[in-house]
Amino acid sequence: MKSKFSEILKLKKEKISEVERSILEEQNKKSTLLQKNRDLETEISNVDQPLSGNFSQIQLMKFHVTNFKRAIEYNLNKISLIEDNILRLNQLYKERKIDFEKINYLHKEEIAKHAKAIALRESKDLDEIANILFLKKNKGK
Repeated sequence: MKSKFSEILKLKKEKISEVERSILEEQNKKSTLLQKNRDLETEISNVDQPLSGNFSQIQLMKFHVTNFKRAIEYNLNKISLIEDNILRLNQLYKERKIDFEKINYLHKEEIAKHAKAIALRESKDLDEIANILFLKKNKGK
């Protein structure tokens, strides 16, 4: 049953869904970055350390390890920003959920009021029909 709050309720529900999607997207980004960091750590552990050779090979190995560590550091910074964004989105979700519940309550109250009015009108109509039938029955006597 529709009320004057039905459209508002629908919009509030859509806003909640948008925030939920955003939270899921951010969590997926975080998971991807964590996996990249695990892969980078595996790469660091798999770097062959030259036991002999020239100085340039040692420098090249250190360069690769340093780049992997910088990439890990960069990803950790991005993860921190994503976690902050997730916290902000969770707060927004709570606020929107509260707004939705308020409108939903008003919507249900409006429907209950309307249902009560219909029941009262039907009751009055039945009473009127009963009176008409009673009068017809007594008129014939």
